[in-house]
Formats: sequence, C-alpha cells, structure tokens
Amino acid sequence: MNAFRRRIPYREAIGALASAARLKRLGLLVALALGVLVSSAGSGFGKVPFQHDESTFTWPGAARMAVDVEPWGAGYVRSSPYLIDCPLACVRSWEQGRAVTLTAFPTPGFTFASWEGACAGQDNPCKLTVTGATVEVTATLSGRYVPPEPSTPSGGTGPPISSPSLQAQWHIDACSDARPFPCFYGDFHGSGFTPSSVVTLTGNLANGSQTVVTNSSGAFDATDNGWCSNDGTTPYVGPITWNVTATDAKGLSASVQLNGACPAP
Repeated sequence: MNAFRRRIPYREAIGALASAARLKRLGLLVALALGVLVSSAGSGFGKVPFQHDESTFTWPGAARMAVDVEPWGAGYVRSSPYLIDCPLACVRSWEQGRAVTLTAFPTPGFTFASWEGACAGQDNPCKLTVTGATVEVTATLSGRYVPPEPSTPSGGTGPPISSPSLQAQWHIDACSDARPFPCFYGDFHGSGFTPSSVVTLTGNLANGSQTVVTNSSGAFDATDNGWCSNDGTTPYVGPITWNVTATDAKGLSASVQLNGACPAP
C-alpha cells in the first residue's frame, strides 16, 4: 500500500504557527500573573507611610530628621526654625549642631502625652541639638476627637463675637541648609479667634498659605521663613514686606504688615 501524505497549504501552515505562538505568549502572561498574585499573597501588600515623604534637599554630612505623630489625626508637630510641619512635612535635613525646637499641637479632645526618640523625657515643646546621621522623634498624644460646638444662631444668647488681632515679629538667622546668605523669619501670633478652629494665613508668605489650629482661648502661633535670595544662589540685599491675613472657619479675620530687610551676607 502506498503511504498517503496530505500536503498542507502554505497559508494554513503559517496560520497554525501564528496561533501556536499566540497561545504560548498567553500562557506565559497567565503564569506571570499567577506568580505575582502568589507572591503578593505570601508577603502582603505594603504601604509606604506618607509621613516619610523624603521630599527633602540634602547634602553630604547633613542630619536626617524624621518626625512622627501617634495616633495620626491627633495633632501635628512643627519645628522652629520652620522646616518640619508633620504630618505634611515629616522628613527634613539639617546641618550638624543645629538647635531645633519641636512643638506638638494636639487637635481638640487630645492632649500631649510624651515624646519618644531624641526628645524622650522632655516636656512640650522639646529642644534638641541635631547630631548624627539620623534623628527620630515621635510625639504621642492621648484622648479622643471632640467636635466643636455648633455656632449660636443669630439673636441667640451665645458669647459676644470677639475682635481678633494678628501680631508679627521679624528676625534674621542662618539658613538651615547652609546657604551662602541669611534667611528671614516672621513669627506670627493671633488672638481673639474662634477657639479650636482652623485658621488660614494668606498673603505674600514665602512658603505659601498656611493652616493652624487655635487653642481653647482662640490663640495661635505660626512661623514663615525664606531666603534672602531671589534665585537660591545670589544674595539679595534690601527690604522685605509681608502682608498677611489670618481667617478662621467662622470668617473672623485680622491682618498685619511686617517690614524687614535682608542684610549683606
């Protein structure tokens, strides 16, 4: 008997080879997806804490300060000179030997409990000198959130509306990132605002608008700072003027003009 061999047309052969290649690629993709899922199930999905923002300018020999707040939402920590404003800006670099003050500001219903890390054992605020490659500080707060009392309707018997005020002081100091020129600092103190209220500071602030929370007496403190330079390299010598307005959640506001001058480095 003669053997019979069927001749496969050229186009049919090419189509079969292409289909086999597609199936092979699909199998590889499925295997890769399964491998990723198994790996994720075994290790767990991690979440990088947003407080470690790492968005900081650094240089050789600088000290890295990392600040944390426990529990989150219980308040914030701000540094003087103004670089740390956690939980918005929690990781920053400082020059060695820099004197830094950290202040914890609890939100309504919370109180300061303790410091951990480089500030352990100190009261609030904490004063420290930056040394070493890494400085870690945690502010621990205790309590629970207490929502503010609703405002008194018009014509009610609530307390009289206060007249807020905003005061400011100016000073020159060395820049925290070792710039070849000084930095200017403005310290703002507000009083007569709504107690335990968010206050927004606007105007020609060097670091843009800021938000702070008043204490139970309706007062707050804030700091703004900037370079005595227009481009971060060339020193600027001349006058500096701030026009700042503070407005709380109920619309109470006050303004202040602060005038100073950048000296020659």
